[in-house]
Amino acid sequence: MNDGLRSGVYIPKLDPYSRTDTIASNVLTVKGSNAIVDWIKIELRDKNSSTTILQTRNVLLQCNGSIVDTDGVSPVFFSGMSADNQQFSLKVNKE
Repeated sequence: MNDGLRSGVYIPKLDPYSRTDTIASNVLTVKGSNAIVDWIKIELRDKNSSTTILQTRNVLLQCNGSIVDTDGVSPVFFSGMSADNQQFSLKVNKE
C-alpha cells in the first residue's frame, strides 16, 4: 500500500467516523511496512443476522495490510464476544 497519506500529512489524528478516537502522538512518524496508511472502521456483526452490529471499532490500517489499535501496534480486540458468532465488516473513509 502507498504511504503517501501519512508522509503527506493527510491522515487525521482524530478518527473520521465518530471523531472520538485519536492516534497516539508517535504513530504517524513510523515508516516502512508498519506505517499507518489510513483509518478504517470495523463492525463486528452477528453471523446469523448480518444487519445486526454487535460492536464497532475505529482502527488503523498499516502499509503491510494489518489493522492495529490507535497506538499503532496493538492488535484489535472485541471484548465479551464468543468466537463462533462473528463476522466482520470493514469501512474505509471516502472523504
